[in-house]
Amino acid sequence: MASTNMKQICAKCNKGGGIAMCHGCQQSFCTKHFVEHRQELSQQIDHIGQEHDLLRQD
Repeated sequence: MASTNMKQICAKCNKGGGIAMCHGCQQSFCTKHFVEHRQELSQQIDHIGQEHDLLRQD
C-alpha cells in the first residue's frame, strides 16, 4: 500500500510545525494562525447572527 507523506504548512505563513487542520475550510494552520482563524470565524458568526436578528425585526 502506497502512502504519501506530505509536509503540512500553514496557509497564512507557509511554515510548518505545530499544524492544526480546520475541518470546515480544509486548510492547515500553525498554532498562532489557527487561533486567529478561529477568532475570524467567531466574528463572522457573530455578524451573521446580528444580521439574522435585524432581518427578523423587519
